[in-house]
Amino acid sequence: MPVSELDQRTARVAVTEWWAWGGQFVDGESSSLPKKKISNGPGAAGLETKSGYKQRVYTYFKMGVYPSSNGWKKNKQDPWSAAFISYCLRLGGAGSSFPYSVGHHRYVSEAARNTMAGNSQNTIAAYDSADIAPSVGDLLWRGRKPKKGLDTSKWDLQDIIKHVKAGKGGFPSHCDLVVSIDDDAGHVYSIGGNVSNRVLRMRSQIDEYGILTNTRYRVIIRNNITETAGV
Repeated sequence: MPVSELDQRTARVAVTEWWAWGGQFVDGESSSLPKKKISNGPGAAGLETKSGYKQRVYTYFKMGVYPSSNGWKKNKQDPWSAAFISYCLRLGGAGSSFPYSVGHHRYVSEAARNTMAGNSQNTIAAYDSADIAPSVGDLLWRGRKPKKGLDTSKWDLQDIIKHVKAGKGGFPSHCDLVVSIDDDAGHVYSIGGNVSNRVLRMRSQIDEYGILTNTRYRVIIRNNITETAGV
């Protein structure tokens, strides 16, 4: 599908942040991550516990989710992957069309509701990853298996829809932002925050039709936002 200017800007924001964190990656069997956990020193480049990076995380909360208040202070110790996505979308120019949040479930639920209602214009909508090819600017969703609580690691779109229809609250989630696609090589590159405590780029395989070939990401949040309305 055509990539909008907003999609391109959002991807550029994510890539810029990725480079600021050291350009670390996991590309299939290849990875730039240190084999041993390093808490400080040169090998810890781009680690949230290292000086300067924690303050960068606070910026994601402040600018991404709470641009007009100090509400970020109550969340600054929370997981920050959704704040990172919110930061990228807001700086990309999504305006009031995107439901910025400190939790991925907020906008994933909104996308599921839009899909159920047949509403996909100038908003976000959710699709099974087997049904559409990801595009730059889309979000790739996967469930999680926390030590305690709801296990969503095997969930797909129908599980999310069932949860939303039941009027239940949040659910463990993670999203990464698609920043580039190499059709010839069969690769999709995405960037996410709070992955191994840093901003990390991942590579996923796609088939000849552009469909993801593994089940790591089970839902694609299509970004159809083209017109912005404020911040």
